[in-house]
Amino acid sequence: MQDTVMQRDTGPTQPPHRGIRVSALVQDDDDRVLTVRLSEEETYRLPGGFVSPKEGLVAALRYTVREQTGLTVDPAGLVVVEDRHVDVGGVITEFVYAVPRLPRDVEIRLPPPSGRSPQVAAFQWLTLDEHFRESLFDCCRPGVTLQVRPRCVDDECTKLQALQIRAAIEAGAARRVAELEDGQPAYRGAWQAFDGQSGALPVHTVACPEQPVPARSHEPGRA
Repeated sequence: MQDTVMQRDTGPTQPPHRGIRVSALVQDDDDRVLTVRLSEEETYRLPGGFVSPKEGLVAALRYTVREQTGLTVDPAGLVVVEDRHVDVGGVITEFVYAVPRLPRDVEIRLPPPSGRSPQVAAFQWLTLDEHFRESLFDCCRPGVTLQVRPRCVDDECTKLQALQIRAAIEAGAARRVAELEDGQPAYRGAWQAFDGQSGALPVHTVACPEQPVPARSHEPGRA
């Protein structure tokens, strides 16, 4: 069997060998997902960061989310555990926790640079609904009023980050934990755990490991 090319994930200041990250899946009443863009990056990701030595996952989640967004959050449940192979020759294990939904008018405050997290340059509320995408044809139609619409995760995030966000939402809806490795189910049982669940990790979102996975090109910039 021909070996597939593993998609490598790069990111800022990655530790060698193994690192532990936590991220928060924050949604509002309109089903939008809160994402942040770090100053040294061009795309958006879930808020969160690396776990310091002697620090628990939940404590790190609260700290990094508050530092990056000004929000005080408590996890509602673990939705994703993902191993990422990175260019520095190590593996990063990321734990994604869902948090209770926030009102659509919640205030996001980007604090000044401080603490251990990289500076956050911007934030966006992103949608999963591709129907929100504004096409050039629609914008140019006579009589059509151009409206500002939320951007889709596929527009603003890397492929790996978009897959992780979609998996987190589907896992939360199914009340399960998605176990991923570089954007794919980590093992056959990880896929079977979702098999038959309504709306949970559909084939078009995360490729079934029983099917050949096409070679993927290197994608820089995320952890």
